[in-house]
Amino acid sequence: MDPFKDATSTTLIRQVAGGTDQSAESVFVKRYQVLAHRVARAMGIPVSDIEDVLQEAIHTAMTTLREQRYDRDKGGFRQWFKGIVRFKVMHARRNAARTPRPAASLPDVADPSPGPAAEFAEAFDAQWREAEIEQALDELRGEVENQTWQAFDMVVRQGAKAKDVAKTLGMTRGAVDQAVRRVRVRLAEKLGLDAGE
Repeated sequence: MDPFKDATSTTLIRQVAGGTDQSAESVFVKRYQVLAHRVARAMGIPVSDIEDVLQEAIHTAMTTLREQRYDRDKGGFRQWFKGIVRFKVMHARRNAARTPRPAASLPDVADPSPGPAAEFAEAFDAQWREAEIEQALDELRGEVENQTWQAFDMVVRQGAKAKDVAKTLGMTRGAVDQAVRRVRVRLAEKLGLDAGE
């Protein structure tokens, strides 16, 4: 599932490009700032520099959208945004490599030398996938009954045993297994996967 292929994301991009919908801008910032933050962390950007990277990446993306310089026909949003984040992250890594830091702050930087493009692409794609899964889970939480969600969350995300979850939630073991299966199937559908993946 690519969150930019659906109508809602296309609409969100158009609303941000229009520059008049502050709620769309807020959703855009919330959605993509989290992704940029994760990528920056995965690439070893010092904690003290991450906020600057995020602000610059989001500002560049929103400005480009408002100035109508994003052309979907030249490539998808994911690749376009990836390019912006990559440029900002690599710039921050180069700056971190040149900036002398006190010994106490050295653990902030995993590897300050600029990494290969493949390292960035791998980090970006992994974080993008995590964001897709989290978005799908957030949507699912509102679509299934609370007890079904709790059973799934406790078994799959928290690692509890189904028999203990059944006792805690006042369900049968079979009902817990069915709830977990139901959410897994819906999640796989949202992500465009086979239920077995």
